Amino acid sequence: MTKFFLLLLGFILSSFTYAQFKLETIVHTQDSIIEEEEDEGSLTAETIENISAGSSNLDEILASSPAATTSRGPRSSSETPQVRGLDKNKIYAKVDGARENFQSGHSAFIALDTENLKTVKIQKSSSDISQTGSIGGGVEFITKDAKDFLKKGKSYGGEFGLKTSSANREENINAKAIQVSKNFDSYISLSSARASDTKLSDGSTLDNSSFKDFAALYKANLLKYYTLKLEYFKREDDAPTDPALNPPNKFLDLQSDNITTKQNLTVEYKKSGLKINSTFSKYEQEKIDRETDESTTKEIETIDFTVDKQIKTIKIGAEFFQDKLDSVNQNTSSLDVDGSVTPAYPKAISKNYMGYISKQQDLAKGLRLDLGLRADSYEMSSNDFSESKRASKLSKSFIMTTTPSEGFDVYAKYSEGFKAPSLVEVYPSGLHFPGDGFFVRDNFFKENPELEHETSITHEIGTKFSRSLSGEDLLELGLSFYNTEAKNYITREQIDRSVLDEENGTTQFVNEKEVELYGVEASVKYLYDQVETGLSYTKVRGKITSKDLFLEDLPADQYQLSVKYYLDQYDLKFGFESILTEEQNRVNEETLQRTEETPSYLVHNFMVSKRFNNFNFNFRINNVTNLKYRKHASFLYESQRDYKLGLKYKINTF
Repeated sequence: MTKFFLLLLGFILSSFTYAQFKLETIVHTQDSIIEEEEDEGSLTAETIENISAGSSNLDEILASSPAATTSRGPRSSSETPQVRGLDKNKIYAKVDGARENFQSGHSAFIALDTENLKTVKIQKSSSDISQTGSIGGGVEFITKDAKDFLKKGKSYGGEFGLKTSSANREENINAKAIQVSKNFDSYISLSSARASDTKLSDGSTLDNSSFKDFAALYKANLLKYYTLKLEYFKREDDAPTDPALNPPNKFLDLQSDNITTKQNLTVEYKKSGLKINSTFSKYEQEKIDRETDESTTKEIETIDFTVDKQIKTIKIGAEFFQDKLDSVNQNTSSLDVDGSVTPAYPKAISKNYMGYISKQQDLAKGLRLDLGLRADSYEMSSNDFSESKRASKLSKSFIMTTTPSEGFDVYAKYSEGFKAPSLVEVYPSGLHFPGDGFFVRDNFFKENPELEHETSITHEIGTKFSRSLSGEDLLELGLSFYNTEAKNYITREQIDRSVLDEENGTTQFVNEKEVELYGVEASVKYLYDQVETGLSYTKVRGKITSKDLFLEDLPADQYQLSVKYYLDQYDLKFGFESILTEEQNRVNEETLQRTEETPSYLVHNFMVSKRFNNFNFNFRINNVTNLKYRKHASFLYESQRDYKLGLKYKINTF
């Protein structure tokens, strides 16, 4: 029914508008969809539709940045952003200013329709003092406005697109209607996607990896200064309790049928250096256990209010966000450690307050200093505990930048990060996973009201170079070294027990006293005439220094080569990328941790896009050589050679 509605909307929109306008020729414009920290536009890529020609996941988009990727693939439901080795539960993630505070158990994917993305901003460290809730940076996804779609002089238009992918037979349909006037512009976007189980590069089929999505977005700009956004996302899948794993079929109680929904309302005001953003988000996840037919619904409600003001070289701001956690068990038979019936999560609330001030000062010609100070405070409580939990901290940042010559910058950074523990880390409860009935007892979540907030100190030095060598080209170089020392790093401690023990097993979030991460990032990009070539290298290492153990889930060292060829006169673009990932053998074999070492691999991807008047054609091949490989810490092989096709009919849009 949803597909029929989208097809009908696209047909009516196309017929109505085409009857009134003769479409003008579409010329090539290269959009910057990824903005890297303090270097806007330095990491450019094709438009979203060209990058993810037949996919609705974030993996291909974030792969364009040497500083960010996704982890825990290949199931779409398990993909989560990762920046410099830190997953979503260590960094902040936002969509149009709305916090994605929905990390829950093993599921951390971002409920987002990539069809409407305009920019992905990647903050690589905690040096942006205006951002809290992170020990090492974050990712912000920004959607397009109506004016980003329409050609100059056009007041309304629309788009209708189809995407398909061979590895999981994904079918994606999208329709948009756009309107622009002097004091009001808006658009509505509707998407429907359906995917089957993914075929992996080892020849097997990944059971329980299918999904069905529906997404709706309405965004309007009113009276020049106000923005209103309404968003709805729904996913139905049958992923395992931990979607990064693939448990044997006999463990039916590790499988569940899941319905995940997200609703969001965002109101924003921007004028004369003042920005006020207010959001409300509601996240629900219903899991129906296949063996017991037990239904559990978890709800997380987030409200967020931010205000920022730029006054010449000074910026001040404040933020308040609140998370409320609740869950409902229907027909439940789950028992807690002591044998009592318990909900999957208790009722709990977390309140976070933040205020900051930053100052930019030119000390001399070619020498700049950026200073920042932030105050964080949080409190959380649960109905199951009589005492509330609270703490506060001051964080500082310091950035010195010198410019010896035009286009050549050298910088040094010192920054402190802060992240309060989440509700699902402090107050988890209920059954984590069942025992096998013969040797291993059931394992239950255990609360930890003593869990401390995480803090970090990051030192970084680097250089950036951008210059034309011949007047007809552009050379860009980047090199950075960083070191992050984190305290009270939150990890999950799992204790399994045999049937001979008197107690059940437990899983609890705990603090590691000291953790160190360090790494190197290097990149070179050369643009000459119609050809753009880029090469990047990333390396990240990490250890639990208090225990002398590896942080074993960090990504492997990676080289990435990309070549893009633009034939603007034919509205034609070609792209090729090769990703060489080295062996990752930094695992703790002497412990009970699950992560295994991974061998080196070299993957090639190819893409081409062509515009025919009002039609866009995008084609992409991932894993061209059909290589059998596995990302580190994902436990599962990646998909086989994947053919992706995207077709879009455009009416008065770029």
